[in-house]
This record gives sequence, structure tokens and C-alpha cells, in this order.
Amino acid sequence: VTENISIYKYILHKNYKAILYPPKRLSDLLIILRAKYLFGTHNNVLPIFLLSTKKTAFQTWHGIPIKNMGLKRKDMTNTEKRIAQYMLNQADYFLSPSKMYSDAMSLCFGIPKEKFIQTGYPRNDILSLSCNKRQILRDVGIPEEYLASKVLLYAPTFRKDQNTTLFPFSDFSI
Repeated sequence: VTENISIYKYILHKNYKAILYPPKRLSDLLIILRAKYLFGTHNNVLPIFLLSTKKTAFQTWHGIPIKNMGLKRKDMTNTEKRIAQYMLNQADYFLSPSKMYSDAMSLCFGIPKEKFIQTGYPRNDILSLSCNKRQILRDVGIPEEYLASKVLLYAPTFRKDQNTTLFPFSDFSI
């Protein structure tokens, strides 16, 4: 289940079942409502109506809060802070790559430390496992002639009230 049309298409392309949220068919809504485990990211953890005491909700937020984020933002109103805190409280567990991350997120968002499970980042696991580098690079669209090269990952971070340009280097050429 995803709200992101690109991810939805990618999942379908890989021949997996995908549901675009919000669902347009009753059968898709029923699948979501019957789910035992729910995974979300950032403050859009889960729509409130999907939660029940029979579900376990995981927050997979990625990125380390080293800037003024969450409850530490000085420009947040008290109402915005209460809403953010409420949304984060909907998660039963938070996946964490390290103790440092757990401590920073706990401080920044007021999340009890016992809610953190130090697992690593699911989206990065494939990069650290014994795997086929050639296939990963193909999957992300890197041409064959670059497979023997080192690959640099540029991953822009949170920018308050700014759109992030995915590759903002006009003077770069290969």
C-alpha cells in the first residue's frame, strides 16, 4: 500500500500486489483493514481509521534529526506540536539503525526509548547484504558501462519549507 504513484508502478512492475492509497476498490480497502501489521514513514504513519488494538504499527522514519526538527522546531505552534506528537504516538514501534539514532529521535520527538527497535534501515539492507551489485545498479538505472565504477549516492535531506532538487548541480557532466 502506497500513496506514491512511482512506488506503486515499481511494485506492479516487479509483479507484486500493490494498492494505491487511498484505495479505489472495496476489496483493496478490506485488505488494508484486515492487515495485522502496518508500516509508515514520517508523520504520515497511518490514517487513524486503520488503527485498532489488533494491529501493530511500525514507523520506518529514516534520516537523523540533527537539525531543528520535530518538537525542537522553534516555528511550530503548540497545536502543530500536539498533532505531530499524536501522529507519532500511533506507532507501536520505530525502526532504528543505532542507539545514537534512537536517542536523537527520542529527544527530538518525545518518543519513549523502549519503542525503538534497532534493526538497521530496511531500504538499505540490500546494500549491506551479500548481493549482486550488477543487478542493483541495473535496477536503479545505471548504464552497463558504469558497472565497474564507484557509485556515489546523493541523498538530499529534510529542508523546512523548501522543495529539494534531486540533483542540483548544473555544472556536472559525465
